[in-house]
Amino acid sequence: MPTITETDLTQKVTRTITYSFKDSNDPNKPATPTAVTQTTEYKRSALVDSKTGELLGYTAWVVDGTNQFAEITSPVLENYQASPTSVKAMSLTSKDVEAVRAGTYASLNQTVVYTFVGKVTTTKDPDGGTTTVTKNPNGEVTDVNKTWPDGDKTHVHVDVDTGVEHVTETPNGKQPLPIVTVKPGQTVTVGKTKIHNDEPDGVVTLTHDSGDSKGSLVTVIDKNGEPEYSYLKEQTGISYKPEVQNSGSEKVTQVPKLSTVKVTKTSEKKQATTKKATLPQTDEQTDKTSAVVGMSLLGMILSWVGLKRRKHDAD
Repeated sequence: MPTITETDLTQKVTRTITYSFKDSNDPNKPATPTAVTQTTEYKRSALVDSKTGELLGYTAWVVDGTNQFAEITSPVLENYQASPTSVKAMSLTSKDVEAVRAGTYASLNQTVVYTFVGKVTTTKDPDGGTTTVTKNPNGEVTDVNKTWPDGDKTHVHVDVDTGVEHVTETPNGKQPLPIVTVKPGQTVTVGKTKIHNDEPDGVVTLTHDSGDSKGSLVTVIDKNGEPEYSYLKEQTGISYKPEVQNSGSEKVTQVPKLSTVKVTKTSEKKQATTKKATLPQTDEQTDKTSAVVGMSLLGMILSWVGLKRRKHDAD
């Protein structure tokens, strides 16, 4: 009998599906999905002449058990488009398996590429920090990233279906603090940042104390993803809505520097009092002058009349 080994009659074929990302300006790029490995085993039989023991050949390769090259749906990643959306099922012929054994078969491996389809807007904040807002293709805000001037960072992820927000606070030079869940209408404080979930009317309000003498900067993100700023101290109620300039797929917004100079306005009541106090003095002076002139004229007229009468009596 010829020498026939297990490797002559069995063959393992493996397909690996990997995932990768195209370059983008997305600050919230998710973790790369775990590669998927599929293995299918094939078998065949040897044909031997029972009289001479001569090896006549082999039967065709057939699947030993179940074909494991099933269709794999590409994982769904928020704000990303997968290509392809699924890796199709595959069945190898006996000829294909022979090609795999010989190393002449084109690679069975496949790669799914993810392309960022969201929109990123970056704003330079008036306190020196930055605000980055990410929106999905439907224009809904999904993420807000704040870098504060003291080096702290705040990341807010918005569940567009439920309105629930997940907040990660990373103090400067330290590890991220545990993720905190903030329900619509709820307010929580993590580190030096206070987070208020403005859903469903807005997105989020972030207040952070960076030690600025102007006070804590309040950043409000509305449904359009546009930030508005105000200082909690000295500037309460004064807000600034920056104009955004497009720069490719990324928007960079310049915000005017906020001033802490207080503008003192004279109240209407005080102005009215001042006006009232001044105007009568002017009128009084005018009346006195008019009275003096009038008396002088009257005296002159009376003197003239008296002279005329005395002259008449003399005549």
